[in-house]
This record gives sequence, C-alpha cells and structure tokens, in this order.
Amino acid sequence: MRATDVNIYLHDTRKTDFRARSLQFCFSYKGIKFKGQNMTFTLQPGQESLFTVQPLLADGVTPSLAVLSNLAFNTGGPFVVNPSVTPNSGILQCPAGTVSGAADTLVATAMATEPDGVTTEQISGSVSLVAGSGTPPTGVAASLGFTFGPAQPIGTNTKKK
Repeated sequence: MRATDVNIYLHDTRKTDFRARSLQFCFSYKGIKFKGQNMTFTLQPGQESLFTVQPLLADGVTPSLAVLSNLAFNTGGPFVVNPSVTPNSGILQCPAGTVSGAADTLVATAMATEPDGVTTEQISGSVSLVAGSGTPPTGVAASLGFTFGPAQPIGTNTKKK
C-alpha cells in the first residue's frame, strides 16, 4: 500500500453579515427618548420633536458602523419634516389644527457606506405617526415598561452600605 498525501480544505459557510439593512428612529420629546423600528409615535398638534436615525444590521437590533449619506425623509401629510443641523436627524412637526387621530407614516431612506469604504447599500426605515388629542390617557395601569441606562461595571449601581 502507498502512502498518499491528503489535502483537506475547511471552509466556514457561516457568514456573519455586518452590512447595514435598515434604519432605526429615535425621537426626543421633553427630555424623553423613544427608540425603535416598528413603532407608533404620537405628537400633539402644534408640537415638534427632534429625531435621529441610525443604521442597523440585518438582525434589526445591532447598530451598524456604516456611514449614512443622501438621507431623505418623506411623509404623506399632515405631519411635516424639517431639516436639522444635527447629523442623521430631522425635526418632525404636527401642525396646529391637525385633527386628533390623524395618521401618517414617516419614511427615511439613505445610502449606507460600510467601513471598507466600498460596499454600499440603499436602506430605509419607517415609523407610524398619530396626532394626539392633547388629553391625558385614562384607565388603570395594565403593565410595566422597562427603561435601561448605559452599561456600567458591576457594583457601580449597587447601593453602598
């Protein structure tokens, strides 16, 4: 029997996709931030809110390192988007006189350039908009909402004895 050389080539077929796939919105209103992709944002007639968008990876959660360009915002009315001096942002306005319950959709599109400087893709995101009534919500508490602060080393937030 002869000894033969055997060459084995291993190829990892699991590819991690680090390309931007969608945009996430972040609205700031009276010091409160609302962030998400598939959400509804309510704004009272005569009010405005600064918002930003951020590219996300295909999982819809992880921020992408892509740089955005040719960013455009569109609504169907009655809401209006005005430019902002803050990068990747706009100012959403609900004009005075807008009927309570009026609905709209804010759509953002952008060119995302990946960190390699070569790979680009057109990405988009949208959020539903509703004109509020200006009256506080009524009813009884039905659930809890969670808000998490920035990550800190263990022990930072622990009550000191």
